[in-house]
Amino acid sequence: MGFRQSIEEFRRTFLRGVFSALAGSANGCARLPSSGIHRVLLIRPNHRLGNTLLLTPILADIERAYPSAEVDIITSGQAAHEVFGGFDSVRHLLVLPRKIVRHPLILSRTLHHLRTQRYDLAIDPCVSSQTGRVLLLMSRAKYKLGFVGKGNAGRISCGVAIPSCTKHMAQVPVYLLRTARGEAFDIAPCPTLDIRLSETERKQGEGRRQRILGNSSPGVFRIGVFGEATGAKAFPDAWWKAMLETFEQARRDVVFIEILPATGASKFGEAFPSYYSTSIRRMAAVMAGLDLVISADCGVMHLAVASGAMTIGLFKVTDSSMYAPYGDDNFAVLVQSRSPAVVASEVIDRLGRTGAWTRGLQSPSAT
Repeated sequence: MGFRQSIEEFRRTFLRGVFSALAGSANGCARLPSSGIHRVLLIRPNHRLGNTLLLTPILADIERAYPSAEVDIITSGQAAHEVFGGFDSVRHLLVLPRKIVRHPLILSRTLHHLRTQRYDLAIDPCVSSQTGRVLLLMSRAKYKLGFVGKGNAGRISCGVAIPSCTKHMAQVPVYLLRTARGEAFDIAPCPTLDIRLSETERKQGEGRRQRILGNSSPGVFRIGVFGEATGAKAFPDAWWKAMLETFEQARRDVVFIEILPATGASKFGEAFPSYYSTSIRRMAAVMAGLDLVISADCGVMHLAVASGAMTIGLFKVTDSSMYAPYGDDNFAVLVQSRSPAVVASEVIDRLGRTGAWTRGLQSPSAT
């Protein structure tokens, strides 16, 4: 057995051992109280930017449900400090390595924290995370909240059945909290993704956009484009080029800004003005004032949503009902085998229904 296989087998053995030690009778069904919750632990040890951003709605809902609560978060997302930097309810962040069992010292410190810190409520908002469930079981919390059902082992004090109908991944944690409190899911609108950019950050973003675009006409339609994605989610460069040309043909005053990936490499051969930053808050502030952001299905797509920009996600393989750009006028387009021109035409048609596509046009000759 190779080294990686040995590590993975150790991880599985460790998780089975913890489950065996902590599992007991069926999950309890205690309802969360409407008051008395002041210290909350939110557990989502996932490294992906998108999944980190998808926690912002439940943070907002915790603030609604328990206005005076302080929240600690266990995550593996290296961007967590920037994602949650605008939430004054967040007290501490515990950022774990991606493979925690490969880092025994960090694992030991995390377990020590869980066993020495007392929380009123600990939440595992994921339907099927083994690591999240282990950390929930190890925590010292009066109420331990998570989903129950097939594959969710261990005894917790407050379990909620996995929803039978498909819900967006931004809604699932909110559904968990509201159901545990005995509330209807529609008691209030589900919060949107939001990293809570400050006015100062937004003004700085506007300054960066002006420097990028130079002396462009104030009436231009500014579209941010992020062309990177992993694996089967990605689109060929030629496909992107053909789609963007369709936008230019439909409206002559379109200006593109390429949002560059972490590598700094342009997807479009430096054909457009571009913006690069290692800070996701700076990147979000630049996207926030654009008329539209178009992105493949990835974390930057969710970041555009969290900035407040109107966002369109291009989907090929992922379930868009669970991961589409969430809220407001944002939407997903299912690409599959359709041509770039057909996809662009659908986007323009849907933008026209919202009034976004014709906004800023000075005369019919502009189209």
